[in-house]
Amino acid sequence: YAVAVRVARKARTAAARRTRREAVVAGRRPEAVPPTTPEPLDWFDRELASLPERYREPVVLCLIQERSREDAAAALGIPEGTLASRLAYAKKRLADRLTRRGLAAPAALVAVAPAVLLDSTAAFAGGAAVPDGVNQLANGATQTMLFTNLRIGLLTVAAVVAVAGGVLLAGPGDRPAKRNAPVPEKKEPPEPEWMKAFRKAYELKDGEFVKRVAPPYLPERVDFFQTGLYAASKVDPAKVDPKVDAENRRRALEDAMFSTLFVEQDGKKLTYRKSLSSAYLKDEPAKRRGDNLFTVDDAVSSVTGLYAPYLVIDPKSKDDPLFAEGNFTVHGDFVTRKGAPLDKLALQLEKILRDECQVDVRLTVKEEEQEVFVVGGTFKLTPPEWRPKKELDIYATEDALNKEYDHFDLQKGTAKVETVRTSLYTGKPVEFVRFVGWRLGTRMVWDTPLPDEPDLSYHSHTFKNPTKEQEAEDRDPDKVLANATAQTGLTFKKEKRKVPVLVVSVPAKK
Repeated sequence: YAVAVRVARKARTAAARRTRREAVVAGRRPEAVPPTTPEPLDWFDRELASLPERYREPVVLCLIQERSREDAAAALGIPEGTLASRLAYAKKRLADRLTRRGLAAPAALVAVAPAVLLDSTAAFAGGAAVPDGVNQLANGATQTMLFTNLRIGLLTVAAVVAVAGGVLLAGPGDRPAKRNAPVPEKKEPPEPEWMKAFRKAYELKDGEFVKRVAPPYLPERVDFFQTGLYAASKVDPAKVDPKVDAENRRRALEDAMFSTLFVEQDGKKLTYRKSLSSAYLKDEPAKRRGDNLFTVDDAVSSVTGLYAPYLVIDPKSKDDPLFAEGNFTVHGDFVTRKGAPLDKLALQLEKILRDECQVDVRLTVKEEEQEVFVVGGTFKLTPPEWRPKKELDIYATEDALNKEYDHFDLQKGTAKVETVRTSLYTGKPVEFVRFVGWRLGTRMVWDTPLPDEPDLSYHSHTFKNPTKEQEAEDRDPDKVLANATAQTGLTFKKEKRKVPVLVVSVPAKK
């Protein structure tokens, strides 16, 4: 929007100067025009451009583009309540700023904007010639906008046409409005010293898709662990009680040998994915083998982010002792590259398990025809009425729905609390969809990318000690997916497709 305003003003200024030059060449004196003050819409342009983006976008979408609040909230990926509060704040701020200039309330000015767009567009449609300079400037703005936010880009093209239409009607005395000061780019804070040491040990090299970092661990690992936990929990470290922070750090150091970090590298950026704790093994050495903390199938699943039915143990290898429950064979931290091709990731992980962990396994990517659910629709978060935003529930029937989970009270002793098992998970929309597939035992696939945001919490509800009928109901696709659709707007259609599957196996003994 700001680019559009600047481009149009440049065009209007150029036209005015050209008119004056032509008058001088023709030997006539340019008409004296008294200085003009910016028009209301010019002031409105300035004040709207000065709003932070989170408040400017609702004004543009709801008041200028005249889209419904429901559509605008969906486009911005925020609840309607949040949109309404941002819109109210933006209106109040615009009203205050414009009132100081002796102008009308912003709602009245915004109401004029659609008419201005229509009138200016109609002028071109009526056959008015557009100066070449205006065309070039408008085309340049359009190309620039191809690399920016689509919502702002659409408005920009309309605004360039609208205000450029004013060039045709502007008199030679029109003076250009004062430019808005450029908004300074937000600078990333400098990387802390501890991160430099951590990066040196954990960063992947070119061509690496996964690596294992074995103990002894760096002391800086605790800083990364703490930062990742706070970020995952949406906690501002500055607001954490120093005593609590110190206690968390002490525990992290104490349990360092009994925890595993899973780190993701995106370009040069290292981010915390998750961690596994095996601290309970400290007091049960009989369950440990050396310093191994988790099983090989847990290792493969945690590194790749895949589990059944995306990852399967070869039926011929299922009875191998390697896959026995409690057979801990792997330890160490793992770093994976974001978006790594599955076949290359599997090949490098297999080598690490064999050479560094002495686990003789094979990881093979195969194409198999399976019945899958094809995910469609547009992701639109609509949590249940009993949940805060960004929290969802996975359930088949309300008989197995524990609404009291967040506010569990031993004094209540309700039947639902006693008969329902509820587990809490967190992740992106992609991980939520995969979890639903895991619960149903059916793979999820999608032809268009699912959104990376927001971070979700989802509660999975099932019957505790279920009968056969209740267990079947818990995994009824029609019921579970109907509830998932109501909360996300996604649709699920069953089809047969060829899909890649990661197969874990043990080579035959000679």
